[in-house]
Amino acid sequence: IGEALGKIAYLAAQNGVAKADQQMADTAVGEDLYRIGRIYNLSLRPAGPSSGGLVLSSSLSPVGIISGQQLIDPQGLRYSVSIGGSFANGDEVKIASIDTGSGTNIAEGTVLRWVSPPAFVNPTALVSTGGLTGGVDAEDDEGLRTRILSRIRYPIGGGNWAQFADAAEKSSTAVQKA
Repeated sequence: IGEALGKIAYLAAQNGVAKADQQMADTAVGEDLYRIGRIYNLSLRPAGPSSGGLVLSSSLSPVGIISGQQLIDPQGLRYSVSIGGSFANGDEVKIASIDTGSGTNIAEGTVLRWVSPPAFVNPTALVSTGGLTGGVDAEDDEGLRTRILSRIRYPIGGGNWAQFADAAEKSSTAVQKA
């Protein structure tokens, strides 16, 4: 009888530890972690797009390019023109990725292919100086946990530095930590 009671008490103690772990930000996992995040108005961050420019190569100057025209990189990821207008040969055209994630960050000089080239524009274009940057992968549970613990350690409010850092981090997926 004593051994049976000891086993029951042991199981009850283990269940108590498991329940306590579900309530603490440093040990919660899965849905329990997301619930704690919602208390602090935090959730997993989605993947973000990259942006930059391309060097226009055309046989006529100027040419009209409308925003939304699409290009494809060598891996098949998609990009679109951010700001349309009238451009001369060699001008920089601003683009942003349609697909998201760190795979959309590409180096300058990478060849992009127009899905449907504008009139008098070569079917390919080179990524301009600086490349395409800012693409980030979706946040994992450990990233969310780190942000929750930071919020607990440094509560925002009253115009303190934590409030400004929070505003910067919410401004764009490209700002991972301020």
